[in-house]
Amino acid sequence: MRKYNVKNANGYDIVTIQDGDLLRLFIYSLAWRGEIVKINNFEMQADNQESLRVILHKCLSLDPTELLKNISENNVLIKSIPIIVTISEVKGKNDNYIYCSLSYKPYAMILNDFSFQLFFDDAPDNGFDPQFMGINEVIEKDKLLMKGEAEFKIGVLSDDLRRRINGNLTNTMKDIILKRAIEDFSTGMRTFFQREPIKKEIELFIQNVIKRGEHKIENYTPRDFAEAASETMMQLFPGKFKS
Repeated sequence: MRKYNVKNANGYDIVTIQDGDLLRLFIYSLAWRGEIVKINNFEMQADNQESLRVILHKCLSLDPTELLKNISENNVLIKSIPIIVTISEVKGKNDNYIYCSLSYKPYAMILNDFSFQLFFDDAPDNGFDPQFMGINEVIEKDKLLMKGEAEFKIGVLSDDLRRRINGNLTNTMKDIILKRAIEDFSTGMRTFFQREPIKKEIELFIQNVIKRGEHKIENYTPRDFAEAASETMMQLFPGKFKS
């Protein structure tokens, strides 16, 4: 799939593959394991997680022959969960992300150039990122949504669309990271000064953080936040704090 070149340069293509049940099991294992370890706060409802566990338990085997036999015997069960699968064309530098959505309907992940969405009818709709970082604004969901499929379909996004989605991810992740940093900075202000920081103090802290990160999400680290907080304190209270 990674060798496939998108024909529609301004959008995406739909391709079919063999052995879709194997790919389904792989996706189920990613979602189930992600929920178990709560990777990046990814979470599933208990009954939905259990549904994936049951399918995996019935099908997986270290013996390839037994694995294929299990898939054949549980074919209807494996295909019972509505799913959308996409992959992104990558030209040049691979600057993709790992992103675990906080959505319940669908449960969704972006894993480098690969992404999937799982739809459970009984999962609550918490309204989180229904456009899935812009992917659902591009694809025709009705054409890609599969349940009990005869052919396994994958939407292949063009490299231009991939870069647009990565831009959405960058902005979202930057906001999340900065929000956490501001919360830590506010905790420090409450600890040392028994008050909440005012708007100008927070703005100065953010400026010092962004200056270190050079607006690149991968450059934001806990050390940058600590250094930015120290610099901010010395600027606000030059006689009270020393470098």
